[in-house]
Amino acid sequence: REKLVRTVATRLVFAGSWAVSNLLLSFFAGTLLDAVDAMLLLYAVDRDHMRVTPNGHELHRLLSGLHVGRPLMSMRYTPRGWTYQGRPELAEAQAEELVAAEEMERRQNLARNRRGAR
Repeated sequence: REKLVRTVATRLVFAGSWAVSNLLLSFFAGTLLDAVDAMLLLYAVDRDHMRVTPNGHELHRLLSGLHVGRPLMSMRYTPRGWTYQGRPELAEAQAEELVAAEEMERRQNLARNRRGAR
């Protein structure tokens, strides 16, 4: 009988500690994910408005170097617009990419201005 009590007590302590640790870890994981979501949202708003918010330089430096959500190419989007970096022998191809990106950005701005005028 004493062995049964110990086994039940051990299992109850295990279940209680698992439940408490699961709640705590889930809370901290959710908080971390919300913080990352907020940072990415602020970065996206800054890119859309073509500016850098105060204290946002480090985030922009980190995220603008990543190739997330856009094709791998020699151009990089900065708050001032599209810029390109690369080897001199690829300058012609990079110039074409830059012209295409600027045209796309011009079209997006025209569409945005038309929607705002309505």
